Amino acid sequence: MGAATMVVGLAALARVARSEPAPAEGAATEHEIEVVADRAHRVEPSPRDPTAASTVVSGPRLREPGVTLAAVAARVPGVQIARAGSPADGAALGLRGAPAAETPVYLAGVRLDDDLTGATDLSTVPPFLLDRVELFRGTAPDAADRLGMGGAVLLEPRRPRRSEASVGAELGSHGARAAWAHAALAREDGAGALVAAHYDAARNDYPYEDDGGTAFDPSDDRERRRSNADHAGTDLWLVARTGGAGARALTVFEAYDRERGASGLALVPATRARYRIDRRLVAVTGAAPCARAAPGGDAPCTLELTTSALAASSELLDPARELGLLGTRLDVRGARVGWRARLETAPTPAWRFVQDLSREHATLAVDRDGARDLAARSEVVRGSAAAHHRGTGRTDVLALGALECHRAAVGAALGACDPLEPVGRVGIRWRVAETVSLLANGGRFARAPTLGERYGSSPLVRGNAALRPERSLNTDAGVRLAVPAAESGRRLALSAEVVAFARWADDLIAYRRTGFGTVRPYNVGRARLVGGEGLVVASLFDAVAAESSLTLLDPRDTSPGRALTNDLLPHRSRLVFAQALEAWLRAPLPGVDRVSAGARLLHRSSRFADEAGLVVLAAGTTLDCFGALSLAGDRFVVRAAVDDVLDAHPPDLLGLPLPGRTAHGSVEVTLP
Repeated sequence: MGAATMVVGLAALARVARSEPAPAEGAATEHEIEVVADRAHRVEPSPRDPTAASTVVSGPRLREPGVTLAAVAARVPGVQIARAGSPADGAALGLRGAPAAETPVYLAGVRLDDDLTGATDLSTVPPFLLDRVELFRGTAPDAADRLGMGGAVLLEPRRPRRSEASVGAELGSHGARAAWAHAALAREDGAGALVAAHYDAARNDYPYEDDGGTAFDPSDDRERRRSNADHAGTDLWLVARTGGAGARALTVFEAYDRERGASGLALVPATRARYRIDRRLVAVTGAAPCARAAPGGDAPCTLELTTSALAASSELLDPARELGLLGTRLDVRGARVGWRARLETAPTPAWRFVQDLSREHATLAVDRDGARDLAARSEVVRGSAAAHHRGTGRTDVLALGALECHRAAVGAALGACDPLEPVGRVGIRWRVAETVSLLANGGRFARAPTLGERYGSSPLVRGNAALRPERSLNTDAGVRLAVPAAESGRRLALSAEVVAFARWADDLIAYRRTGFGTVRPYNVGRARLVGGEGLVVASLFDAVAAESSLTLLDPRDTSPGRALTNDLLPHRSRLVFAQALEAWLRAPLPGVDRVSAGARLLHRSSRFADEAGLVVLAAGTTLDCFGALSLAGDRFVVRAAVDDVLDAHPPDLLGLPLPGRTAHGSVEVTLP
């Protein structure tokens, strides 16, 4: 697959070099929304869907040294991150109490999590390669091919907007090191190409406290240093845009490889096990008007076609049988091919209609010690229709309905659709004033278990073939405030969003510990999750900014006849609080463009690791400090950061030790 996809990418690069007419005005798709101005210091909802609760993260947050995508998202309200050790050991994102498998993650419009992976590992996506991250809470925009029972995350890679090149390097604690480079070629008509490469590695030999398995007896506690936790990974991206006569095409190719030690649990570490993962992704999207545009106006009809392919594999070697896998080698391979057609019509400026039809095939194969242990496949066919109405400029309404057919089988013909039932949502935004908007959403959702959930997708996630499809009713309502500096004498800019939400689920898929550092999914008969989330960002005199986010969650098991006294769902904190403060000076000295410094604090309350409430993961609070210096017209940037300044060592998901205090520094040079 890798050679074929590279040929596709090189062909796209060749098309860039040809002279083509400029695309028609207004031809940009939702995947090509430009991000302008400084968004680091305000709450900015995604322009894809103004009716949904959403947050866009871009700019400096994605360039901080040592930062991971999980750390970037953790500051957004409604987000809870499940980590499994060092930054290379894996991290998954859940929204509003929904686990990662219920939260689809998209890269350039292509879903990364599917039947072969179950959930997206955020550690495999370097933030450096991203232009922005859009987090939708409680639902997803019509640009996504799944509604998402907890929400959705859309990752947009860097795209060529001007011809430039950059190189950078980073050093950090515990042998952390990284290097990256990118080159972009762009033309005035919007065509261009970008190639980016990224490498990172670390020893990850940080110290941790070993309690000897006796949490209430400190006499046998001792400090140990983590071993066999090193990692090294590379990431290569190619993004190419072409266009002419109103048509346009976008090609995205990514190749990711990582090898690391599988260090095992804190109590029973593994010294010889190794783990390797690789992913190949290619997607080609073409769009063209299907009706002639009026002079100076947008085309009233656009047809968009997308073909994508994703291949992922992992290899676990356990020669000393330290991980309890009943073997010495476990190979997991998956592949997915998908097709999608999207028709968008806008008969009037106030109305927009979208029809979407997609089909995808996925396979999952598991070999244990060279013998086939599992071969499964699935098929999903989905059709949807959406209507957007923009009234007098104060009201936006979106209505979306979809019908999905999920079929899966192991070594046999695909069976009947399970489930086959309608899903959909209705959302509204009402601008009661220039600076204040009210939001409300409601919908019905359904999700079939993935192949990974049914049969296992990694050494840490075991399967459960008896899982049933889950269904839920979601609703939320909130208020959004945005006061630009121009409204307050250019001294204070203030933005905020407060949302209350509720979700009622049947056969909710949750996870429990099974021993040996693994988790296994199971169905909760009925569940109710209610809560609230808020985000406030204020900047003063274009020199100081403060940000606060708060998430409250009450996740309850409401199953009839429940035998357990505890009714709190596991792995869900009831309170998450984040606070950030940053100050900066522009041109404080000749030759210095900007100098900045700041701090971030993140607190997460305790949560249970099992449904009986017998295993408690303690609360954790971390404090990070960071700074940056820009020179030569922002062409030379030096950044530094110290994470977990208080050396708190917050708890993780599976008993794997997390790093404590770490320091990172980076240098980046950009050529115009």
